[in-house]
Amino acid sequence: MRLTTGKFLMKSRLEGTLPNHCEQTRVSHSLLLVISKFSIGGTLPKSLMSRMQLNLASLDLSYNEIYGTIHTEIGLMSALHTINLMGNQISGTLPTEMLRMNRNLRLNFTDNLITGTIPPMFCGEGAPTSNILYREFGCDAVLCRPGTFNPNGHATLHSACRVCDTTPAEEKNILGRVSCDGLEYVHGDLDGDGI
Repeated sequence: MRLTTGKFLMKSRLEGTLPNHCEQTRVSHSLLLVISKFSIGGTLPKSLMSRMQLNLASLDLSYNEIYGTIHTEIGLMSALHTINLMGNQISGTLPTEMLRMNRNLRLNFTDNLITGTIPPMFCGEGAPTSNILYREFGCDAVLCRPGTFNPNGHATLHSACRVCDTTPAEEKNILGRVSCDGLEYVHGDLDGDGI
């Protein structure tokens, strides 16, 4: 059994940007990197993804001030099982290089500015045992499709993504929205009709 080394830095006063250069380290075990709920800004450095590709099992940079796009180097992160970038300002589309990643990858990109589509392999398609959430909601179980929202940014066992007719034109293509101006969300709304 392999031991996992973890660093948990949550709700502290860490500020600044992620370094553009990461030292190459030789580690024989899986790593967890959790830097959640700080004021970390800037872009996701390519070097973070390329230098930690073989050992990083979990990456949580949620609720920071990270912006820019997700680099294609994310596809190199073969050990990654969980990635949480929720609540940032990440834009662009999900890179096609993500198709090289673990098909059981748990990802959370909700409450960002991501557009495009979700690779079907992350939506339970083709998986030998697709869980009920994917069977019921498809890719909405990962990120609400454009023009819809859910307070979680994705469908849950108790709530579908609801259509948002008041979405401004510049936000029409955003995936994983958590709110919609003028609409309240109804918990337990399994078909997204607001009832």
